[in-house]
Amino acid sequence: MGIAELVPGVSGGTIAFITGIYRELLATIRAYDHQWLVLLLRGQWRAAWQQGNVGFVLVLLFGMASSLVSLAAVVQWLFVAHEILVWSFFFGLITASVIFIGHAVAPWNSTRSLLALLGLVLGMTVSQVGGLPPADGAWLTLASGALAICAWILPGVSGSFILLILGQYQRVIRAISELDLGFLAVFSMGCVLGLLLFSRLLTWLLRHYYEATLALLCGVMAGSLQRLWPWQQVQSYYLDSEGGAVMLRGRPLLPWHFEDYYGDDALLLSAILAALAGMAVVLLLDRASRSSRRA
Repeated sequence: MGIAELVPGVSGGTIAFITGIYRELLATIRAYDHQWLVLLLRGQWRAAWQQGNVGFVLVLLFGMASSLVSLAAVVQWLFVAHEILVWSFFFGLITASVIFIGHAVAPWNSTRSLLALLGLVLGMTVSQVGGLPPADGAWLTLASGALAICAWILPGVSGSFILLILGQYQRVIRAISELDLGFLAVFSMGCVLGLLLFSRLLTWLLRHYYEATLALLCGVMAGSLQRLWPWQQVQSYYLDSEGGAVMLRGRPLLPWHFEDYYGDDALLLSAILAALAGMAVVLLLDRASRSSRRA
């Protein structure tokens, strides 16, 4: 989930869903309410630990934090050195995820199909929104954290892409790489606020309209695929702190049209293999999740 959140267009919520921890994740977030706070203030540590499922939270946060800190620079390098292959890998991963979540929506009927179509339009629209230029400010950092974390727990909606739209993606990646504790503290406060508020709405939707909500999210994921298409004609961009161009909005191109437009090799065979590798990851995660639940 930590690696997924480093990539604009890939959702950590999707990874949580595939690995079978999604419902437990939402239930755990909801458990941090006023009752949990009362237990904590009264010194009832064991009860607070159990209600907050703290063991699960610590393992999850450790896994995410370790991957974010250790791999943020690696992901940045991969995008510079092997951009087409990275996007191809994640395109395959999300394509397989759409199929995976689509199977969870059973049976498909006209209402759920319409919701999926609505999600498709929404995903395509959001993925083509032009981003804001980078800007500073504690309030913007706080709001960015709140909005990004809402996207983080939604399968198909990328928290990193929300940060990219808000012009905060490079700032967050740089803060993680350089351990800018002041910036990260404000950003984390926004994440906590957004998480506590939005998780309750999402939990209610999944409890009362589970298949319908998944159908909508499945459409959103399918719509976001155009953002992950490896061959893009850049329509708008901004320069990061190191002078590199970061795409805000692009138009998907066929591989041979990409070669004609940019004069670069489309790496078609390698891209196909990378996409198949991404699909294989979803299959392996699903099998590992099933084996874990049976155990």
